[in-house]
Amino acid sequence: MRLFAVKDDFLSRKREVSRDLSGVACRPSQPGAKRRLCVVIDDQSRFAQVAWLADDALEAGAKIPLIDAAQEEAALGAPPAKVSCPQQESRFEDLDGEGVAYDAPWFYIIGSHGCTRKKGEFSRSAFLTVRFRLDDEGRLVEGGGPAVEATYRLSDALAAARMAQAHFAAPLAEAGLNIEGVAVRDGVLYAGARAPSIDGKALLIGVNIADLFAPGHERRPMQIVESALPLGEGVGVRDLATLPDGRLLVLAGPEQEDCRTPFSLFVSDFPPSRGGTPNVQLIARLKDVPAGGDEFARAKAEAVLPLSILDGELRALILFDGPKNGRPSEYRASLPR
Repeated sequence: MRLFAVKDDFLSRKREVSRDLSGVACRPSQPGAKRRLCVVIDDQSRFAQVAWLADDALEAGAKIPLIDAAQEEAALGAPPAKVSCPQQESRFEDLDGEGVAYDAPWFYIIGSHGCTRKKGEFSRSAFLTVRFRLDDEGRLVEGGGPAVEATYRLSDALAAARMAQAHFAAPLAEAGLNIEGVAVRDGVLYAGARAPSIDGKALLIGVNIADLFAPGHERRPMQIVESALPLGEGVGVRDLATLPDGRLLVLAGPEQEDCRTPFSLFVSDFPPSRGGTPNVQLIARLKDVPAGGDEFARAKAEAVLPLSILDGELRALILFDGPKNGRPSEYRASLPR
């Protein structure tokens, strides 16, 4: 394991150094470029942050505003009509961003789409998925519409999916659905669930992006791809990423607060077969790292970024929830053929 340096600080909503980094994605390396343009999300904020990735360092850049009062009115689709959160009074606060994906030319950020973990509150803003484009300097690209597009329609898909509907917007203590990973391929956005783990399998739900970001506020029928990742009993998705060879990299960990279940890396067929069980293989168990605070017994592996594949060996960057700036750490693992 190799630690990356952090240049400048990633920030929380309170403008403190972030200890809640939960997602990262980068544009592919450009020929001759010395660094890659990336986006990092803190799950307690209304903004994302530009990041620049070099050989051994992650540099924090400008903030990217994601949701505000205007975005609340402009968001496509409509908030969930029915939820079972213990506290059902609707509010609009943080995005609760849990995962970042890049599929040219868009960066996508996914909310948790679940009741808040500590108080079981229903926050409409956590049921959003947003996307935006950045230029080569990390600035928002302005187009014919809003620079940041937001949609509630993934909520409709999760509420309608056969495997997820019974768990949608339910209390976490009662196997409520909680999304933490996102990947995009061939025009489909895939949401990976931290919870619930059902019979040792984590839910993976795919929806056409064209449906998610179709104009208007009406609800509309959507084609849904459902799959389940056999990660183990009580194990869920903590993050997803597309590998350079086209497979899916899965960062997995305990679905609930559990210090005994290790964080792990799996590789899976991608895209998964419709309605089938993908071929999923364990490639690494991550060693526990210190959290750097009193809240957690250990740091929680929350985000994964593939760096390269050379001679069958994967290099991946892991960000942790707990330590300052995510404690970016490089891990290596052999990939099955």
